[in-house]
Amino acid sequence: MKIIKIFIFFWFVPLLVFSQYIDVVQKNNITGLKEQTEFEYLFNPDTEKLTPVAILRAWGKYNISQLFNTVREEANKLGANCFIVTEYVNDDMTSKNSSLTLNVYFAEENILMENDRKKEKNVVYIFGKDKAGKGKTSFKFNGEKTDIPNREFFRYEPEAYENINIKKGGIFGADLQISGVTISNIPVYLTLSGLGVQQTLPFGNEAVERPYNGSAYGIAINTGSIKFMEPALANVLIQVWKKKDNND
Repeated sequence: MKIIKIFIFFWFVPLLVFSQYIDVVQKNNITGLKEQTEFEYLFNPDTEKLTPVAILRAWGKYNISQLFNTVREEANKLGANCFIVTEYVNDDMTSKNSSLTLNVYFAEENILMENDRKKEKNVVYIFGKDKAGKGKTSFKFNGEKTDIPNREFFRYEPEAYENINIKKGGIFGADLQISGVTISNIPVYLTLSGLGVQQTLPFGNEAVERPYNGSAYGIAINTGSIKFMEPALANVLIQVWKKKDNND
């Protein structure tokens, strides 16, 4: 009987702890749109060139990455392939009342290509944890110890062709090196907590040296993980999180 009770408890815990919801705040009557797979962050867009699809809001006891993925899934089903952040709300003390609202659009390929050219170059972003409270994540950036408070991000603009070295987790942790040639061509978004991991490398393998086990996104041994973050989510966080004061 005890075994049955324990089984039932754990069966229902995910439903209670990870409750989330999606609201269609507004939906436009657009016909002819097909389900999409892309979902791009829009940089200072001319909305007159876009087809407005809907305003979507995800809310519940999830972190911002999970809220974002919920909105993206619904937006893609409706035919949207890009978005603007409307609002992000979280309870800084408990993380139990979070919501993310996005205006979602359909854009033709030429508009998405134009948007892609607006991305920053020669910049590195590193994101902390999506947790309430005064916690922080520690790492070494080019040999210098650095801390990122929860729900903040670190931003660095390298010198021309400057190589970057990031270490986290001690001698058995992570060690990621990125060439300056790579950074000069694209923005680099990194997560130290596993939040919003990108599913494909943002650049070729020759740009990244992997001193230990050669994992696809960096090195992940014990708690020492450095992984590339999904760019659309990274740009959401840049908009709604706080930039770390590098003088701290």
